Amino acid sequence: MCWLSSKETSREDVFEAGVCLMDREQPAENQLIQDLRSNRLSHAYLFLGSNLEEKKREAFFLAKALLCTNLQQGKPCQVCYSCRAFARQVHPDFHLLEARRASLKIDQVREWEPFFGFRPIAGRNQVFMIIAPERLTLPAANSLLKILEEPLPQTVFVLVTEDDRTLLPTIVSRCRVIAFRGPSRESTSATETKSDYTSVYQLLWKGKRAELLREIRLLGQERQKAEKLLEFLSRHLEQYYNTRKRQVGNNPKWRVLLLQVLECIHLLLQGRRYLEENLQVSLVLVTVLTEVQKRLQKLQL
Repeated sequence: MCWLSSKETSREDVFEAGVCLMDREQPAENQLIQDLRSNRLSHAYLFLGSNLEEKKREAFFLAKALLCTNLQQGKPCQVCYSCRAFARQVHPDFHLLEARRASLKIDQVREWEPFFGFRPIAGRNQVFMIIAPERLTLPAANSLLKILEEPLPQTVFVLVTEDDRTLLPTIVSRCRVIAFRGPSRESTSATETKSDYTSVYQLLWKGKRAELLREIRLLGQERQKAEKLLEFLSRHLEQYYNTRKRQVGNNPKWRVLLLQVLECIHLLLQGRRYLEENLQVSLVLVTVLTEVQKRLQKLQL
C-alpha cells in the first residue's frame, strides 16, 4: 500500500468518498456504476471538471468499488475487508500519488514499478491514483504514458486533473474520460465559443505548439463542438485563399505557396470526416491542427 501525498487526507474524508454518492444520481457516477455493473472496465480513467473536491470524491468512490470483493449493484458493499481497509487508508492494493511540491517527478512514478508484476493482494484490482497528473514532469509523464500503452491485468489507473489543458494529449487519448459539467462550462456563451475558435485560428499562424494544445484542451471532448471548430477554420482559410489568390495573380511562386493553404483546408475537411467516423475527438484535433499549424507557419504570404 502506497499513499504518497503532500498533505494528510483525513480517514473520514476517504470513507465518505465511498458512501456519500449512494443516493446521488449524477451523470458521472452513473457512467462509473454502469462500467462496474457490466464489468467492462477501462484500464485508465481521467476525471475532468472544475470542481476538484467533487472529482476526488468520485475518484475515491471508483477506487473503493474497484477494490471491493462483494460489489452491490455497482457500488461498494462497505463491509468486506477491502472496503474496511480502504476506509482506514491501509489497503495494500491502493496506491495514491499527490504532488508534494510544484511537480511530480519520475522517481515518484517509479516507486510504483515493483507492484506492477504482482496480482492484487486483497482486492479485485490494484488501483493507482494520481491527483493533478498535469504536474508530472515530462520524463514522468512519458513514463506514465508507457505504462498506459501496455495495460496490466487487474490494474486500473485513476487520474484526477486540476487543469487538463496541460496534460499530454497521448495520455488523455488512452483514458476513459469522466467529465463533470460545472457551471462555468454550462454557461459558456456562443460569443465565448466563437472567441475560442478565433484564438485557435490565430495560433495556427503564429502560435507555439504548446499554446495550440492548451487551447484544444480548453475546447473539451464534445464532438459537435469539434466539428464546428474545423468548419470555422476551413471557412476562414478558404476566405484567406480566395483573397490572396486575387492579389497574387499569376505569380508562380505565390501560387505554389497558396497550394499549401489548399492542402491545409483539405486536412481540416479530412478531420471532419474522421469525426463523423467516431474517431477520438482529442486525437483528431491534435493530429490535424498541429499538422496544419506546422504547414502554415512555413509560409510567408
